[in-house]
Amino acid sequence: MKKKISRSLICPIFLDPLIDPQTHILCENSFCNRCIRRLRHCPCCRTSIIGTDDLKQTSHVLRNILDELQISLIMKGL
Repeated sequence: MKKKISRSLICPIFLDPLIDPQTHILCENSFCNRCIRRLRHCPCCRTSIIGTDDLKQTSHVLRNILDELQISLIMKGL
């Protein structure tokens, strides 16, 4: 039985589990650091992303969940 990964753990740009996630300070959506740094506007709320002040490191809890997910995927050979 294949389990579905929660949408909150998926990068809306990359469409895979978040890697090194950053959160937009206005809309609180999270993205892969590499994905969001390439854009000038948030793909969810369309506000400008001028610099690093517009992003913050995603919560420690979410980062831990993502780490556990990555370990689980590696152990399953995915």
